[in-house]
Amino acid sequence: MRQIKVSDTRDPEAAKRILELYGPFALGPSGYPRETWEARHLRPARFAVQFQHAAFPEFCLKFVRVNRRMVPAIQSVFNEIAARWNLEVQAVSGLNRFYKCYCFGDGEELSLFWYGAAWQLSPLLRGDMLKEVVKIFVRNGFRPREDNERILEYW
Repeated sequence: MRQIKVSDTRDPEAAKRILELYGPFALGPSGYPRETWEARHLRPARFAVQFQHAAFPEFCLKFVRVNRRMVPAIQSVFNEIAARWNLEVQAVSGLNRFYKCYCFGDGEELSLFWYGAAWQLSPLLRGDMLKEVVKIFVRNGFRPREDNERILEYW
């Protein structure tokens, strides 16, 4: 199993915390996590509403693969959102759009997206509603990333 060198990252402390919490990857010959690693660490999460794919809005997702540790928390977040805002409000605000969760190798640095332990909110979500949604995520164990409040990380 090839290890990611924490010393090679811009934020070695964050990389060290991620690896301590979520562990190393078992990479295959393609350079991506092996199916066995994905089967151990990722789970299909179902939600109260189906998400529209951000790039393909005519396509609705029946489930989203997320880190197994995050499943109850992310389902609780979207159950609360479904109870608070109707489908029309969710559609207008972008709450029903899926942007990113599990995305191995995304960006230049190791991130919780690589593990399926982060969630990106729609750029349509703004103002007071964005603040309220972030509070819901925080109550369920997420933290907004310092450089982008639309990215919620599950630590």
